[in-house]
Amino acid sequence: MSLDGLLTFFGILLGIYAIADPVQRCSIMLFSPLWMLITALLIGFILVLLPGAAESWWNPLCKPSLFLIHILSFAVPVSAAIMCGLYWKQARITNKNKENFSDLFKTSLLEKRYNEAVRITKKNQSYLTILPMDSLELLFSAELVGELISKRSYLHLELLSDIQFIDSIREKRFDFLNIVIRGLLKAETSPLKSAVLSLYGGYEWHSYSDFERKLFESTFQNPDWYHKTQSHYPLIISSIEKLRSGAIDIEYNQNGRNYETDQGISSRSNCSIYLAIKTHVVAVKEAIKKRVDLDFYITDLWDVFREILRRSSYQSFTWESELSNSDHPTPFAYLLYEINHDLKDLSREALEIATNKNDQKWIVNLPGSLAKQISKTWSFCVWDIARSKGNVSDLFRDRVINSCFEFILKLGFQPSEIYLLPIPANVEGLNAWRDLYLDQIRRRFRGGDLQEKLILKNAIDLLDIGKKYVQEGKDWLIKELSLDN
Repeated sequence: MSLDGLLTFFGILLGIYAIADPVQRCSIMLFSPLWMLITALLIGFILVLLPGAAESWWNPLCKPSLFLIHILSFAVPVSAAIMCGLYWKQARITNKNKENFSDLFKTSLLEKRYNEAVRITKKNQSYLTILPMDSLELLFSAELVGELISKRSYLHLELLSDIQFIDSIREKRFDFLNIVIRGLLKAETSPLKSAVLSLYGGYEWHSYSDFERKLFESTFQNPDWYHKTQSHYPLIISSIEKLRSGAIDIEYNQNGRNYETDQGISSRSNCSIYLAIKTHVVAVKEAIKKRVDLDFYITDLWDVFREILRRSSYQSFTWESELSNSDHPTPFAYLLYEINHDLKDLSREALEIATNKNDQKWIVNLPGSLAKQISKTWSFCVWDIARSKGNVSDLFRDRVINSCFEFILKLGFQPSEIYLLPIPANVEGLNAWRDLYLDQIRRRFRGGDLQEKLILKNAIDLLDIGKKYVQEGKDWLIKELSLDN
């Protein structure tokens, strides 16, 4: 290589560096061993000058030696450039460069260019634990998380799905989870949203990819992960914050037909409150199926139920309108209805799992911790709506109350109405479950005033007397709740 060639090569390298955007330049400086390239260029410069020096000062070099020098003057700088490119492409975090990673993330945020940060992070998922905390805080900044989720890159949730990574960021894990889960709830598309819409409807043509399914299953549908990360908290607290802001009061107290529909795209498909509730329900349901009997904060459903009830306002022209669904006329009513239905569904799931089945005899185990939490949560919802004034219609209130009463009566007098499969004539152990739910209702209304008892009595009077469990259990229920005096 001649001196002109070497200078041209050097100019090309500078041109490539100049064309790169600031984030890429930062990446190049971070991973490419520039000392190697500079050393190679110096060696190349020496080799280019060597033939002339040898001719002036020493004996002329033989032709084979001259040829070898020309080859080396080209090969050394080119090889160094290729090696730098390979190091940059590999982008490996090491103990030597880990302290400079914050510069890369800062530049990405300032320039709003995230592709390089994503590429490097994906290549180093197994090595992120060695990064200093200031770099991880930038990686999990709300802006970067939201931007990547909006582009359907769920890198942050992938990282948090690894328990070892979560353990390594123990002091910051709840901060990072809070940012990521809030971002997933707000996003136009996310694994969380796809899972809920796939299970409960709301977006007729929404696709649920295998990648999203596996990611959701490894996180929110993994009871151990869900319990350890306490992911219930950002789900529920973000919903309560939105409710308390009052920003949706007017919209959610109007006709809810577009909110409840399963055809086309319903407005609930973009409702972070609905998505949060259903995600929590899915997580608890999976824990029941896998017999993980831990505290999954099921009472969070009551917290949201109570806040929704406070924001709900009974307006006759909406609730009694022919355009409204009589079961749940408004979005707020729909959310209350769904939470009540979810508690019933979770109760049935818990009962199914607790039932030991064989061909001749079914035996139900005593209620575990999860079942007790569900019954307690449901009783609080019944208690709250029974005491409410002007928030919902009397008919809606009575239907919510009766949903719990019907479950109790079915447990005691017609369990075949609960189980999805045909059951034997005698199932042992159901009375313990019936008494658990009944006792929770009694506790809530113990010492209640005459008005509350009257509401419960009126609700029971609206039960369908044509049902066997109502015929046989109505008087028993009235007596057990001390409503007969």
